[in-house]
Amino acid sequence: FLELNEEIHEQILSYLPGWCAAKTEVCLPCFRETLKDGVWWRLRCELEFRAHSLPEQPCGGVPTWREKYRELQRVTTARTGSWCFRSRSHGLDDRVAAPQLFVGPRGRKLFCYGGWTGGGPQTDLHSVSLDSVCSAAMRGASSEMHFQRAREAGQPAQRGGVQSLTALWFGSDAPSTGFISRTAAELASMHARAGGEAADVAAEGASLVLVFGGAGGGYRNEHNSWAVGLLREGDEDERAQICWGRPQGQQTRPDEESYQPIARGAHSATYVPARLAGKEQFPEGCVIVFGGHTRHCTHSLANFDVLALHDWSWHPADALMPAFGTGSNLFPEPRHGHSATLVEVDGRGYLVVVGGGVGNILEHFGVRELDNCAVLDVQAWRWIGNVDLECTAVGTPGRHHTACAGLNGNMFLFGGGARPQNKICRLDAAGLVRRALRDDWVDECLEEVSPMTPEADGDEPPGPALPTGRKMHGAACLLPWA
Repeated sequence: FLELNEEIHEQILSYLPGWCAAKTEVCLPCFRETLKDGVWWRLRCELEFRAHSLPEQPCGGVPTWREKYRELQRVTTARTGSWCFRSRSHGLDDRVAAPQLFVGPRGRKLFCYGGWTGGGPQTDLHSVSLDSVCSAAMRGASSEMHFQRAREAGQPAQRGGVQSLTALWFGSDAPSTGFISRTAAELASMHARAGGEAADVAAEGASLVLVFGGAGGGYRNEHNSWAVGLLREGDEDERAQICWGRPQGQQTRPDEESYQPIARGAHSATYVPARLAGKEQFPEGCVIVFGGHTRHCTHSLANFDVLALHDWSWHPADALMPAFGTGSNLFPEPRHGHSATLVEVDGRGYLVVVGGGVGNILEHFGVRELDNCAVLDVQAWRWIGNVDLECTAVGTPGRHHTACAGLNGNMFLFGGGARPQNKICRLDAAGLVRRALRDDWVDECLEEVSPMTPEADGDEPPGPALPTGRKMHGAACLLPWA
């Protein structure tokens, strides 16, 4: 066994998780040469933590991929965290009404879309390199982190607060390159017919995003406008580019003759790749638009509309879901300002809907925050459970909180509700799904990721104070890239 060649050693180690391979190395030094290879550890990061599009060299101040693997392994079971940086000199000005933060498809940049400024609702897109974010956080230098506006072309969606932006990728899953090329060609043609200035809408290296819905001031005048953006992330020192439009794809009927989605704001819109949604019905994947408020925030929704990407057609929930008996306790309550996160468990996709609430916060009656969550099997189009959250110690994740997908089925929640807390909470979403499948329902406990602030070291100034509780903010998880 010890005399097997290095290729066989690599084959054996490919079946082991990184932590197990490291232990094996102690007993079998013959594996040591293979485990010196940074490429091997980079691959383990990709496979075990769904870390697509990793750079050639690890970031976040870690020197080797083996060290990066250890760091990510520790993060998956983290119970504490440190607030290390805050700044108002980021170039975005003050924004409310849920600006949308997300990491680009290549893991190079942090993006911010929309929100509401002193000039009203926005449809602008800005970005900053993750290296700049990490450097600013480690050095405490706000001058190193400054968002830059992307080059924009085409026709974006109608403006609106609490508007959703959906990145049309999930790990390494995304619509096919051929589909993106066809969409790019259609957006370029639309832009040219509108007499727009020349824009780079090449499909190579590009990805897609979707913007939908929103509302005006006072939570009124919800709309169902939507647009697709062809996004080119670019390298760290390049300006990102985006071209907006509403593609028709293979649709044969005009909009007025086909089903159109419900006008809503403060909803969720989640991309499900074809692998998890069902390739026969959705060969390029789909977007599930759930909940939200409508009719000037007098009515909250518990239904969903689905956008099939391959032909850009909308479908109501009734056309997809199997019939349930009336009064089923599996359906979620109507809500808006919630979160909905796609979680993969044993090769199958589930939508985990958390919190939210009902009522207009500008009124003094009919207002209620929800402390429960629901799970949808996205391939069977069936709600499989509804569970209360035990969140007495951490506060209810009510309307307009944020939820970020972490590693290995974890979710991180912050803020929201009538009295927003400043605590980051962890939800074991994968464990929640497994209990739903077993019909083993108990109150799910939200765990606080205990905050720590760096203490002053000699003449060093103390670390930043804890942030204030908030809602209608934006948040993004930078793992596993940063």
